[in-house]
Amino acid sequence: MGLKRYLVGVYAVAAWRKQRFIFLAVLLLVGVVGFASFSQSVSGGLTVYQMLSDFQDQPNGGNGWLRILTFKPNSDVVEVETFSPFLNQFQDDANSKFSLNYELNGSQVFSVVVLPDTQYYSAYHPEIFMNQTRWIVENRVERNIVFVIHLGDIVDNFADSTQWYNSKDAMNQLSYSGIPFSVLPGNHDFVGWEENKLSRYFLVYGPQEFLNSAYYGGSFGGDGFNNFCKFAVEGNRFLVLSLQFNPSQAALEWANSVIEANPDCNVVLATHEYLGSSGRSAIGERIWKTTVESHAGQVQIVLCGHFNGENSKVGGIISYNSREVLRIDRLPIDL
Repeated sequence: MGLKRYLVGVYAVAAWRKQRFIFLAVLLLVGVVGFASFSQSVSGGLTVYQMLSDFQDQPNGGNGWLRILTFKPNSDVVEVETFSPFLNQFQDDANSKFSLNYELNGSQVFSVVVLPDTQYYSAYHPEIFMNQTRWIVENRVERNIVFVIHLGDIVDNFADSTQWYNSKDAMNQLSYSGIPFSVLPGNHDFVGWEENKLSRYFLVYGPQEFLNSAYYGGSFGGDGFNNFCKFAVEGNRFLVLSLQFNPSQAALEWANSVIEANPDCNVVLATHEYLGSSGRSAIGERIWKTTVESHAGQVQIVLCGHFNGENSKVGGIISYNSREVLRIDRLPIDL
C-alpha cells in the first residue's frame, strides 16, 4: 500500500486464543499520517496485531484526535474508533474505524483511550490537550473508560518548563477525576546524556507522582521511564507495560520479568518507536525479538509512532527522515 503524507496509521495485528492472555502494545509515531497493516505470525500459530497512530501533521498539531478501544466481551471484539473532542467528530473510514477479534471474560463493556503524541499541544495548543482529557472525564461513565494510555512525546522541547506545566494541567484532569493513566517518555521528553532522575519527565511524571495510585505497579530503576500499571474489569486482568523511547536491553529484560511475574494478566505494552510505514524500525525489531515474540502467548496488539517524513523499507531496513531533537548543554532542574 502506498504511503500517504497524512497517514493516520494503524498497524493492526490481532491474535486470539481461548484462555490466552492478551498483550497490547501502544506506541506513537511522529509526523507520518496514514494507514498500513501487516500481520506477523509467530511460534504456535499466534499472530500479533501492530497498530500505528499519528496525527501531528494535521492542523493544530493533530486536531485533538484520540483512539478509543472499546472491549466487548459478549462479541469477543475490540472496536477501534478515532474521535476528536476538539472537532467533535469521528473519522469513519476503514483506517480509522475497525474491529479486532479479542476474547474476553464476562459481559461488561469497557473502554481504553489512547493519547497519541501531544507535543504540539503542550507547546502551542494547550487548550486542545485540555479538551482531550476533559472529554475523557465527561465521558467516563457513558463509555466506561477504565484506563488512558499516553504514547510519549508529551512535550516538544524537554527543556521548556511551560510545556511540562501545560501537559500536567491536562493530565491532572484525569488524576483529579480518579481515572487511571500511564505515561512514558518519547524522544522529545528527555536526552540520552542526562541522568534520568534529573530530567523534567522524572520531576513531573516520576514514580513519586503515583504514590497514592494503587494501580501503579513500579518502574525499572525507580525513574519511571519504564513502568507498569494494573487494572481489572470483571475477570479481565490487565497489565499496562510502558517502555521509553529506545529502551535499553536491561529495560527489556525487566519488561520480560514483569510479564512473566504476572501470568494471570492481559499485558498492554506501550512504547514510542516501534513501526515505520513499511514495518518495524531497528528499535522496533529489537523490542520484537527481545520481548514481544518471546511472549507471543500474551501479546496480541502493538500500537506505535515516532517517525517524521516518508518512510521506506528496503531489505528489512527502515530508512526515514527524522526530525532533529533540540539539545542544550545544561538542563535547569527547577520547573
